[in-house]
Amino acid sequence: MRVDMGAAPHRAPAEPWASFLRELDELLKGSVELHCLGGFVVTQQYGIGRETADIDFLSIVRSREDDVEALAGLGSDALSKLERNADRDRDDVLRLARAGLVDAQALKARYFEEVRPYFLSREGWHDQTLDLWLEMISPTNSQP
Repeated sequence: MRVDMGAAPHRAPAEPWASFLRELDELLKGSVELHCLGGFVVTQQYGIGRETADIDFLSIVRSREDDVEALAGLGSDALSKLERNADRDRDDVLRLARAGLVDAQALKARYFEEVRPYFLSREGWHDQTLDLWLEMISPTNSQP
């Protein structure tokens, strides 16, 4: 299994996540790419402080046998934090932007290349959320 946590150089996830991902990898029969999102990436990859109790992901599965959601998930319908757009999701984006770890161009490019192609519906909704997030992190709206 290949785990992607964003554009920064990858660090190995801390426990209990490292063990969880190893166990999940042992259950998989083929090649799976796991594109992680949300609080897990914010805390594990970038070290920006907040607790998280799950891993939000988009999986690229080569085989129907390797349904990561069925193997390790609770059955969530959301593909990304864009779907939920809760206060903590917007706070995560602002923290990353203020720390210089994401900028508007990178966020927009990654959305159109890595996230939007996998939405099955409500593209307009997700596009509007992206526009909101881009406006939030624009230099004219940034706070120190």
